[in-house]
Amino acid sequence: MDCTYAIWLSHTEAGMKSLKTIQDEWEEHALSHEILVGSVSKPFYYSVFLLILFLLVSFDIFLGFAKPLKHVHVAGTMLKDQDIVGCRIEQLFDKSSHFNTIVLGDSTADDICVFPDVLRNGIGLNSYSRYYYLDCIVGESIIKKNLSLPVSLKNSSFGGSLVSDHLLFLQKLCIHGNPPKIAFIMVVPRPFLDTTIDTKISPVQCYFDNRFKTIEMKADIPYLIDSCLSKFSNFYRTRSDYATVCSAFGCSLFNRSVNGNGHGISQRNKLSLAGSEERVNPNVSARPDWILEETEHYKRAYAFESKTYDKQLNSFGTILTLLKERNIPTILVKMPLTEDNLKLLPDGFKKKFEKDLYSLVSKHGAYLFDFQEDKRFKKSDFLDNVHLNGNGAIKFWQVLANQMKEDSSLCANLAQSLNK
Repeated sequence: MDCTYAIWLSHTEAGMKSLKTIQDEWEEHALSHEILVGSVSKPFYYSVFLLILFLLVSFDIFLGFAKPLKHVHVAGTMLKDQDIVGCRIEQLFDKSSHFNTIVLGDSTADDICVFPDVLRNGIGLNSYSRYYYLDCIVGESIIKKNLSLPVSLKNSSFGGSLVSDHLLFLQKLCIHGNPPKIAFIMVVPRPFLDTTIDTKISPVQCYFDNRFKTIEMKADIPYLIDSCLSKFSNFYRTRSDYATVCSAFGCSLFNRSVNGNGHGISQRNKLSLAGSEERVNPNVSARPDWILEETEHYKRAYAFESKTYDKQLNSFGTILTLLKERNIPTILVKMPLTEDNLKLLPDGFKKKFEKDLYSLVSKHGAYLFDFQEDKRFKKSDFLDNVHLNGNGAIKFWQVLANQMKEDSSLCANLAQSLNK
């Protein structure tokens, strides 16, 4: 054998034995100290992965709670940070927010709070800023004047909401926010019937599922994993907002219309408003095409399904139970509607709904005022077939206050609740 090769082989064998000895010693050391034996690079990759995971979740938490885009204005677009439900909930849950009375309902309740203030007090709102407006100054002043009660009203209404949404909001408000001393609940048929909205993705449900989940976070691993997955989902949803804002900036830079035909930003997957700069005008009737579209929507929404109706009616009963248990006086008001809207209701529904509603009112000791077919409200009091205009809303508060004043036991009950 060649001498050089023999020397190299002896050194190699010695080296292999040395490596083997080192490996054996390392494994023995690892086992004795419960160290995971494997590729040296694995811990490094794990660390990088965890770091990326931590940064993504941290960034998403920042997006979810700081909402850096809430003041960015893109005409005709409602960004995720400008969530029309969330902005109200967060203000109402703020401990520094002072109120003792809430107005709860859907868009019909929202309009009777917003429109009178725009009309009487000259408050300038557009179809974007109105969702941040929670006051009900005119309604509050009429109640104060007629009933001599120190009420402080806040608008807790959400357009397109269901009764189950109202229940969820009220439960969270009583537990985590500012429980009211008086509750006005505006009642219309749609939130009890609407099958066009899945309860799992209805406005308030979505907010608490995706944006406010940490309020009830539990320190258990399955929940934390679920929460992280939810955060990732939220991150991938909100990132489209940044693309929208960048695109709008590009359109502005190159003098291109943001919402032009075939140009600018595609709004097909966004909530399209009637131009976010459009000022709220509470006495201009809705356009004929809007009224036609609204009629078609209510035809679909009023399709009776017993499962949907029973769920929403049960939610309504739970609302009344919750308020009664907390000794919160509850004023239910069946909102005025036009004949054109009422005739879209399913056959026999009005009688059934009235029977069910009066049964719940009697059981829970709530107060009910029925203006649904009240002849004092004319066609001229409506923006369309469902929503009152500014003058109609002022009339509504005046009629309601006058009728409440006639019930001395109600007034005494409200005064007692406010003085607690």
